[in-house]
Amino acid sequence: MVFTFIGPIADYVGIGIAKGYFWLYQLSPVISGALLAGIGQLFVVFGVHWGIIPIALINIQVSGFDTIMPMFMSAVMGQFGAAFGAIFIARNVKDKQIAISASISAFFGITEPALYG
Repeated sequence: MVFTFIGPIADYVGIGIAKGYFWLYQLSPVISGALLAGIGQLFVVFGVHWGIIPIALINIQVSGFDTIMPMFMSAVMGQFGAAFGAIFIARNVKDKQIAISASISAFFGITEPALYG
């Protein structure tokens, strides 16, 4: 059932998302960057960000560069900044420890501790 119904539908949805992104990027790279960075962490919450990685790899293969991952990195660095700032705002030791560990992992691109911590 998954292979006959859900798989093709998901394939068409993925193609539609990729074409929509490329259309928006050709229209305005600034708007597409702001939109992708704005919803990037929402993608992480729902696990959809793993579906963006194949699109980025295909971009690198076809054109030699990628525009999606740098836009996601602005959201990741924003999460890092929020977690790093929480180190200085936190009053008790436990919150500082959580903020320190979340900021270290966010610096390396793993933002789930900063999102959920």
